[in-house]
Amino acid sequence: MVIALKNDLLKKHNKQSIWIWAFFSAIGAGLILAIIYAVQGFLPGGENMIIRNDAIAQYNPILVEFTERIKEGGSLLFSWQSGFGVNFFATMLYYLVNPFNLVALFFKAENMGSAFALIIFLNTMFIAFCTSVYLQKHFTKSDLSTIIFSIAYTFCGFYLCNYYNTMWLMSFALLPLVLLGIEKIVNGKSGLLYCLTLFAAIMCNFYLAYMICIFSVIYFFICLFSNPINKKGEKREKKETLFPVLLKFGMFSLLAGGLAAFALIPIINSLSGAYVKNAYGFQGAIFFNIIDFVSSHITGIVPNGMTTTQNTLPAVCLASVTSILIPIYWFIKKIPINKKISYLALLVILWVSFAVPQVYYIWHGFSAPAGLPYRFAFIYCFVLMQMAYEVFVNIKEVPKLSLVFTALVNIGVFAVTVFSFTKESIDLTPIYFSAAFVILNFILILLMRFIKSKKSNTLLTAVILVALLAEIPLLNSKYFYILKKDVQFGAYQSEVNQTVEEINKNDSEFYRMDFAYPSRTLLKGMDLKQEYGMTPSLYGYNGATQFSSLASYDFSLSQYTLGNYGNTGNAYAYSMQTPVYNTLFGIKYVMDNIGYLSDENVYYQRVCKTESFDTYQNKNYIGLGMVVSSDISDWNPFNSNPFSVQSSLWQNSTGEKNVFSDIKLSDGDFNGCHKISFQEANAADGGNVIEEHEHEDGEEEHEELSGSVYDLMDAMGNSYLYKIDNENDFSIEHTFTAEKSQEYYLSANSGSLNEIEVSDSTGNNFSVYVPKRCIVNLGYHNAGDTVRIKFKLKDGDVGEITDKIYDDAVYISVAGLNAEAYTAGLDTLKQNGTLNITDFEETHLKGTVNATKDGVMMMSMPQDSGWTILVDGKETERLENPSHILMFNVSEGEHTIEMKFFPTGLKEGLFVSGASLLALVLFSVLLKLRKNRKNEPVEIFEEENLDADFVRKSQTTQENTDSENLNSDNTKE
Repeated sequence: MVIALKNDLLKKHNKQSIWIWAFFSAIGAGLILAIIYAVQGFLPGGENMIIRNDAIAQYNPILVEFTERIKEGGSLLFSWQSGFGVNFFATMLYYLVNPFNLVALFFKAENMGSAFALIIFLNTMFIAFCTSVYLQKHFTKSDLSTIIFSIAYTFCGFYLCNYYNTMWLMSFALLPLVLLGIEKIVNGKSGLLYCLTLFAAIMCNFYLAYMICIFSVIYFFICLFSNPINKKGEKREKKETLFPVLLKFGMFSLLAGGLAAFALIPIINSLSGAYVKNAYGFQGAIFFNIIDFVSSHITGIVPNGMTTTQNTLPAVCLASVTSILIPIYWFIKKIPINKKISYLALLVILWVSFAVPQVYYIWHGFSAPAGLPYRFAFIYCFVLMQMAYEVFVNIKEVPKLSLVFTALVNIGVFAVTVFSFTKESIDLTPIYFSAAFVILNFILILLMRFIKSKKSNTLLTAVILVALLAEIPLLNSKYFYILKKDVQFGAYQSEVNQTVEEINKNDSEFYRMDFAYPSRTLLKGMDLKQEYGMTPSLYGYNGATQFSSLASYDFSLSQYTLGNYGNTGNAYAYSMQTPVYNTLFGIKYVMDNIGYLSDENVYYQRVCKTESFDTYQNKNYIGLGMVVSSDISDWNPFNSNPFSVQSSLWQNSTGEKNVFSDIKLSDGDFNGCHKISFQEANAADGGNVIEEHEHEDGEEEHEELSGSVYDLMDAMGNSYLYKIDNENDFSIEHTFTAEKSQEYYLSANSGSLNEIEVSDSTGNNFSVYVPKRCIVNLGYHNAGDTVRIKFKLKDGDVGEITDKIYDDAVYISVAGLNAEAYTAGLDTLKQNGTLNITDFEETHLKGTVNATKDGVMMMSMPQDSGWTILVDGKETERLENPSHILMFNVSEGEHTIEMKFFPTGLKEGLFVSGASLLALVLFSVLLKLRKNRKNEPVEIFEEENLDADFVRKSQTTQENTDSENLNSDNTKE
């Protein structure tokens, strides 16, 4: 009876202390982040915003759309707001399943930057909370030290590079609990914690969860080897036989994936057509040298997260206290040798995973990250933190020699960092501050090792915590990117609302619109280096622009070849287009924020005006869907000249040839750059040999180029390619003579020039802002007019000029619009039949079409297998095309067209998730029954790890109680 009561008291006390110390760990992390916010001006009323990079272009706009849909009761399955129509269910699951995102519901769209800062803040505290729970459960120790090491993991290098990736932070936080669940399984206890936390990690972000799954398998076997199991089945306290443990781990792993199937299957289906970068393009043996890797552990060295893998290092730095403790790990006698071997093997596995390309790409899902490399670095940081804390727990057991060893190791690391660091230039100032904190922590650890007083050790631990609270803000505040107060996020919301309201007065049907240059509107007062983003989601209009990891690769590439800006992989941004494009892709309104259009343009008419932009209506808009020629199935969108691509699309849709004609430019005058030659292009393409040939009939020799990019350039037509040599002073100028009276268009693709001046022989002239890739209407010119085009850099510079010829290159081509071919093709489309929508909802549309001949219904939207297409009530198959445009056959006559959307894989996923939930309940019940049959004792904490005074008082209390009861019994007798 005494033992049972004591155990109950100990368990109650330990549970209370775990949550208390976890709470204080979260408060400590929040305090540090609040200091950083204050220093950087992020607090409410501050002058700056914490938003940066993909948070500007993706996370915040998608979060804005999500919150608006929740508030207004919109569909969570499909959205027409971006990318011509996207699977919003998959997008939501991929980007937004972080519970703290719900705080955004209390913010307006224009204040989402403040909501974003709060979401990061709450996630940061939760990371520290979960880590503290793990440390206390794993080491059965609850005191100030758990705060120190929880915070160290929270603000590791991975966090400093990715704090704004809110879709990653929850899985990052759940890693400690997943590993705690694995340890419980290995120790013969329930697998429920492992199953539920792994399920939560998968739901919050399947990508990081994929990495956690890989590590879970490794860690499971590390635990098995570190904590040997009785393979003979002999009875041993708190041990299990091997087979039940393997079975339990496997079953609960499968159940975690099964529970998340309703999310996983739709996401995987959406990703099946997404862009995957070549995983094995890197030619070297390893990505970095070992000296640089060791140096990257120093606090204050955080690589640029947006660079490519081969140009940077893993972000693995931790607080300086860990750098003192980790080298001592191998000297602690209390740590079993098999565990030391296990962790040495684990570190080697993780280093190989960082350094060796083939292994590295496995961790990243067999795809090379375009930026933010080494995305599993948080796992490595956790392992280091865990090792450091185990040394700290056993600080009294530290051999004196190991203290000398760790001092020498740290001196050596700082020395090679200062004198041998080769990966990128570093600022030595934070390195010196980091060294000072290492020295301070070394002194404090020395004192803890040799001072026996418990109160003194508690005081020293508190000093280490205070030092940590100073170290992290001092050394790491600079990694929190600043947007100054004069830069506004979503600044055009009121003007877009005004425009939509004005349009809706006269237009009640579905329509699509976009900015002439969308990404210029994400931020006001600062141009983004990346010229694409989820602008339609931010401002709430039905647009064409898209930036998402779930975007169709084929559709993105075809949009790029059609002349829009993009990365040819997972993003495309509407850039002021030709009448041909706007007709075929259903662009009805253009918000001209860069001054392309005017009232003189014959293809547009102005419908409203705001302070920042005028909005024009496309006069030749014919709807969301149209019947085109069956020849569309033969259309190939993959040509680098957008005018050639659009001309071939027009021909295959309408039968009208040469809607665009290439214009030959005169030899250009250029300054600070040079025209790329065949030989230079050939050398850059891998050294393909330029071969000289002599014809048998005696003709003069000529050069042939095999496999060069110039083969592609020839196919583009009259295109011109320049390489910038001087980032501060350069320009390019060309002229051409109009062969016929018509509209002329320029295609410009450049990461350098940002202004174009156009003038003709009649005295007309204008200048216009040029985004990195765009199509510019040069205006209407009469036959014989001479037109001069001058490209130049208006403000700033292009930055560092590289030796690679295609970096900072300028691609130029000009074409004339054949008005007769365009008008004839437009009439053909109208005669063939256009879709008249009678019923429109986001996941369901219905309409009629009167097809005058057999043909193909082409919808101005990307394919998605979630659409069910019914023609006159009968399901119709979609047609496959490299462009990934949604098409299906229609026969001559009048038809009712109906389209219904339901995410592919959601039904199957719900079934698997439901079955997994039932199996989890049954499996848990069976394990409980088995445990009851074995009459296993209730888990208690080791007495030696609890407060001695508490144990003594509990024992005294129980003994007194037993004595009183005994006296009472004797009295009754």
